[in-house]
Amino acid sequence: MKKTTIVNIYNFIRMSHQEPSRFIQADFDTIARQIRILKQYGLPSTYALKYDALMDPHYQQLLLSSTDENDEIAVWWEISEPLCRRAGVSFRGKNSEVFDERVDSAYSTGYDPAERRRLVDAYMADFHSVFGYYPKTMGSWILDEVTVAHAREKYGVIGAAICRDQIGTDGFTLWGGWPNGIYMPGQKNLYLPAQTAAGALPMAAFRLLSPDPLYSFEQEVRTGLDGVYTLEPSCENGRDPQKIAWYFNTLTEEDGAGIGYAQAGQENNFLWENIRPGFEPQVRHLKKLCEEKKIRLETMAESAEWFLKKYAATPPLCWQASDRSLSAQWYASRFYRIGFLAEEGHLRIRDWFLFDENYPSRYLDQAMTTKKSTFDALPLMFPQSWKAAEKRPFVRLLEAKPEAGSETDAKEAWQEPQGVCSFHALDELSACAQLTTADRSYRFTMQEDRITLEAHGSDTEVPFLLHFDCLPVFEKLTDNRIRLSHEGFSYDLVLEQGRILTGQKEGLSIAACKGKIRLRMGTTAGNTAALSSGTECSSVFTKEYLDNPAALDSWQPGWLKNPTPPTQTPPFDVAFFPESRVFDRAKGPARIELSTPDEGAVIRYACGSAAAPMPGIPYQEPVLLSEDSVLRAASFLPDGRISDTAVCSYHFGWKDVKLESNTEFDLRHFFDCGGISGLLKEKRGTCNWQDGCWLATLENLDFICTLPEERLISTVLVGFLTSHRAGIIYPEKLELYLGEDAQHLKLFDVLTLPEGPAKAEIERADFGFYPNVRAKCLRFVAKRYALMPQWCCYKGSPGIFTLADNLIIH
Repeated sequence: MKKTTIVNIYNFIRMSHQEPSRFIQADFDTIARQIRILKQYGLPSTYALKYDALMDPHYQQLLLSSTDENDEIAVWWEISEPLCRRAGVSFRGKNSEVFDERVDSAYSTGYDPAERRRLVDAYMADFHSVFGYYPKTMGSWILDEVTVAHAREKYGVIGAAICRDQIGTDGFTLWGGWPNGIYMPGQKNLYLPAQTAAGALPMAAFRLLSPDPLYSFEQEVRTGLDGVYTLEPSCENGRDPQKIAWYFNTLTEEDGAGIGYAQAGQENNFLWENIRPGFEPQVRHLKKLCEEKKIRLETMAESAEWFLKKYAATPPLCWQASDRSLSAQWYASRFYRIGFLAEEGHLRIRDWFLFDENYPSRYLDQAMTTKKSTFDALPLMFPQSWKAAEKRPFVRLLEAKPEAGSETDAKEAWQEPQGVCSFHALDELSACAQLTTADRSYRFTMQEDRITLEAHGSDTEVPFLLHFDCLPVFEKLTDNRIRLSHEGFSYDLVLEQGRILTGQKEGLSIAACKGKIRLRMGTTAGNTAALSSGTECSSVFTKEYLDNPAALDSWQPGWLKNPTPPTQTPPFDVAFFPESRVFDRAKGPARIELSTPDEGAVIRYACGSAAAPMPGIPYQEPVLLSEDSVLRAASFLPDGRISDTAVCSYHFGWKDVKLESNTEFDLRHFFDCGGISGLLKEKRGTCNWQDGCWLATLENLDFICTLPEERLISTVLVGFLTSHRAGIIYPEKLELYLGEDAQHLKLFDVLTLPEGPAKAEIERADFGFYPNVRAKCLRFVAKRYALMPQWCCYKGSPGIFTLADNLIIH
């Protein structure tokens, strides 16, 4: 099936990661760099502003001068004391605390409905005063239906964005809702899709952060799984070019239906050095997919406008992915979501929730009273919540063992069949998941309001059943109804074909009748209007679309209709190959190449110290270096555009030395795990601490270096990193010991590094000594602070990381 795949590049902006907010240059520079790269590739973005950034002149001027009509300025909805003061609302937080990210004060759910409306009014008035219009979309990790409905009715907001499903992160639990993409929410619960027009909030709701369809939903139930499985460019999965391509292939190449969706981009508080390693390759890949016409890249407001014109209700979604021995399918309609997992030849249901527009949000009528928020749906299989010890539950397909004889509810009489699993979209509304064994095939067919499981093949008389490992929400059986209850809300799973063998909280078994099990996805109020056949499309699409489908099927975003002229795009920076290195002095000169993707550009460079003058000399052939140098380069285009000046440093040192250390290093894979010998590699660490080049330790860095013979030692430097939001700071002081061997070392010098923030919040620098004496052995000690200093993000914490990349000795 062909489906529409939409991508929004969504960068939300806070002036500060702290409360009370203050202007931080690194955070500002981050969003400036994001804008610059997107303009280089000619791509649009949505920029969502928290109130502190909205009211700051630096950010106002940046967005007014650097974005254009193809971009969108939107709302990032986090509550701060100045916004509360402006609205006449009492702020729930405490200004004295750093990182005021508490859910009950920094998000709208912490305020009662009347206060929420006043907060919206205050923000919108100030937004209009800055930009001259009202925004079309608003986003936040969590939003509430009262806030969004007021923003829609009074200010014309048509789109709302919330966090992807997660358990407990930053105090937010969202689980069981629309798995990814766009849906039409209910009036009583923004988190869930509505089933009827009367119960819907007619706007587009988006899920942020682009979850991995395989592993993101395995959180807390798969042994050995760690890390963040999203497209976020600051995280490992969002940086790997192969994983980036794989993710978009699940949307553009795998069989599917409905709307494929991804949100790219990142909040500026992660800082450019951490964002850039994923942001740039993602942008390049997205540009390629646009050129191949495999995706539609647009602002969130454009996506919301198109969605509301085409759909009268949430359209079904079929999204699937495979990775080596694991594959998965998500099917979701306005009535339910179901997640299949295929592993080791077994086809299982790992996740299953019903949607009901009458199931209200916990925060519909009142402010939250807890420190953690919860948004959920009506569970049929919720393994993260229902697992017992280390055993996760599934809904399993079981068939009778050959020796079992007649149908029985005894566990030992049943087995899970094994075979080949496959997933397909059947049409715009339905999909199937299939297990094919040597004798027969079992097929789940998902329609909007029904699921059918049936057997096909030469031996279809073998009994089979659908077995729930556990069902804690079970209440009772009434004829063909399974009555369930969650958070005091009753709902039904209706059996239209099949027979219940057992039904209790410890598990449920439904046996096939005439080779088939058919389930109706609830008959609560929201589902009474469900389609009877699951094949009629008219209730999903708008009359506007049905009257003229070509107009919306050929929809083009603004940047394709009115692209930015190339002469108005910033030139690309010059690239160095290789980047910063410590070369082996014994191997002679190093060869450095410079390049730029801008056709017709002339590269000019200067070589020497960091203060070498520009524009320098034209680059015509590789630069040969034989001593420590700093290269500075920029590209000059014929129309007068000039790139930023790029800078790269190179060093030479002895590599024929022996290093020993008792320091215990962090062995996580994103650090250099080669031990102390890693200080002798050529490649240098970047300002991205996850680049695999940094040795990391929570101890003092202490090592001994032995030379092949006594030499005149003029320089002993070690590269260090500071990034205090990540718990990394420069050492407090350095010590150098010299001698003829490890048993006869004497303290030569102590260097106390300046305490306080570095010039840049994320910075790498070389620190050390220039002894200019003869020795055969040295000991270098970098002593860390006992506690994080007061100027650091985690002030007072003992968990201080020291990161080192290279030893430079000559």
